[in-house]
Amino acid sequence: MPEFSSTHSPDWNFILETIKEDKCILLLGPEIARTMDGIPLQYALIRHLGIDGNSNILKYYNQDELFLFANKAAKAKEYYKIKEFYNTATIDKKIYQLIAGIPFHLVISVSPDLYLTRVFEKNGYRHRSLIYNKTNNPEELEPPKKNDPVIYNLFGSIELEESLILTHDDLFDFLLAVIGNKNLPTELRNTFQNAKNIIFLGFEFEKWYVQLLLRLLNLHNQYYERSKYASKNAQNVDMDVEDLCKAQFRIEFIDEDTDHFVQSLFSKCDALGLCRKGITDATAMPASPIEKANAYIEQDQVAEALALLKEIVRTQKQDDLSDTLTTISARYNRVNRRLQSRNIDVKDAEQDLNQIVTDLLGFISSLRAAQPEQV
Repeated sequence: MPEFSSTHSPDWNFILETIKEDKCILLLGPEIARTMDGIPLQYALIRHLGIDGNSNILKYYNQDELFLFANKAAKAKEYYKIKEFYNTATIDKKIYQLIAGIPFHLVISVSPDLYLTRVFEKNGYRHRSLIYNKTNNPEELEPPKKNDPVIYNLFGSIELEESLILTHDDLFDFLLAVIGNKNLPTELRNTFQNAKNIIFLGFEFEKWYVQLLLRLLNLHNQYYERSKYASKNAQNVDMDVEDLCKAQFRIEFIDEDTDHFVQSLFSKCDALGLCRKGITDATAMPASPIEKANAYIEQDQVAEALALLKEIVRTQKQDDLSDTLTTISARYNRVNRRLQSRNIDVKDAEQDLNQIVTDLLGFISSLRAAQPEQV
């Protein structure tokens, strides 16, 4: 086995340049989320569920971080406990505030939480929050940019039960989907191919999801030359695992822990004036989701408006309006695909998009009428 130095100092100039050029992707592992007393959130979750004596959970596989439930009904009951835990847990949000301020154009999360998305929303940072759902064909997306970044929950979201990977069966279904006919969005895969730098934060590298992630995103392929930095957590990385990651995946482990690395990177971005700026009070988004969607349209952020309206319709169970919104969304995606493949004249595309905006405004009016109280 090749010999490597056990630590590595980051090349800050390289990291900053790749961030500025939209060539640096951040991968977030589950170890990022911690309670106020520093306990990794997944450990706090197991304590919250009370594995011993819990008749719904037959076994918890610690190495895989997967459950064996008594049956489907038991799984559903535990899902709502898990969802409540993630939505009410008191976590240390400082690292999310710092990460949100660093202008990564693409952040991939393998944790089901939405903590980073919530920070983006609270600070008024423009973004797109997307979820891979193993039960549906993934939506195509426009290229991520630092002024229009994407947060992608690869292994599902706590808000969408069928998207989660809680059991070995879920993992098998995920693999069948993502390797089969529900592959990752083309633009997401293209973004990884074009990247020059990948940063891993919050990972236990001996876990199953690490090698799956590396191969799924084609990060093991040496044809695509990329630098890969991984910040160690407080505990030491097993030397055999570290050597494997270095030899097979060319990951360089840096000698700063995650918190210090993120603080250093934020400070360097801030010194160069690169950090994201929140929206001002004059342009602040309204509290009502419906009015926020309307504001997105006014700012020509149609994709964001569509994503928010879909969530409103799903949450409020406006089934009678769902088909209308699906049709509008399909038209929007169709126009964008034709634009990207240059199969449509720009003027024709602009006319189509203007009509889509008109229809969306009409849809919002119908949504207001269907629910007169603010949501």
